[in-house]
Amino acid sequence: MPHISLCYENLGSPKYFFLLMINLKISFLSVRLIQHHVQVLKLHSRKEESCIDAIINAVMAELGGISRNLGVGQIWRRLRREHGLLVKRETVRDIVNIIEPDRRIEMRQRRLQRRCYTVGGPNHMWHVDGNDKLKPFGFCISAAIDGWSRYILWIDVDVTNKDPALICNYFLGTVEELGLVPRTVRIDKGTENVVLADVQTLFRQDHDDSSVPVMIGSSNHNQRIERWWGYCRNSVLQYYMDLFKDLEYSGILQMNNNLHTECLKFCFMNVLRKEIK
Repeated sequence: MPHISLCYENLGSPKYFFLLMINLKISFLSVRLIQHHVQVLKLHSRKEESCIDAIINAVMAELGGISRNLGVGQIWRRLRREHGLLVKRETVRDIVNIIEPDRRIEMRQRRLQRRCYTVGGPNHMWHVDGNDKLKPFGFCISAAIDGWSRYILWIDVDVTNKDPALICNYFLGTVEELGLVPRTVRIDKGTENVVLADVQTLFRQDHDDSSVPVMIGSSNHNQRIERWWGYCRNSVLQYYMDLFKDLEYSGILQMNNNLHTECLKFCFMNVLRKEIK
């Protein structure tokens, strides 16, 4: 059995030796066996960077073309993928700063500024919105969230989220369950919210505070619930979006067949209601 130092000399770096020891969970290996596993695992020593002139020319070409609005990280990935260059990210950053010294300031000025959300307290504002990510497959989601506590007031899946009576029924059920009325309800301009807005205005007509009973704006500016929709998609909806698309692409599911769509709703409606709650 060869000595460990021989393994280092043949492999060029002790990193590979220790990596193999951990992965294979054995104490000693022959040099020949180690070299075999290095080849199987496709391990190799770190190479030097490509020619600096080639890197500079590639960076200049990217900055003058499609990558002129991209960040350093994206340019670095394009150099490796499109140009086949071996280069460090720090090298690309230094070259970009030399070629365009004002680029960093311009990129920071175009950066999206995070908005600051403030609300007076619990039940000061309820955010109501619908989600149509699964609507092509017959599943429509409606939900509401408290702006201060981020508590989900209601969320449900149905065949539609555009029925004013259905949305108002969700609202009235939540008001009855909690025994209170919010100061303000934040909704979008959709017709599904007109009855809810009228009911909320009626509930608040005898209150002497200066709060607006209904706040109407664009759906993508409904900040609290839009953030929660992102979490809901990552944790639940994306899985079912991919599942239903796979069924459709494989020919098992035909959305133009009423029997298929009704069977899909029958099988997954209650499953989705359970998953998102």
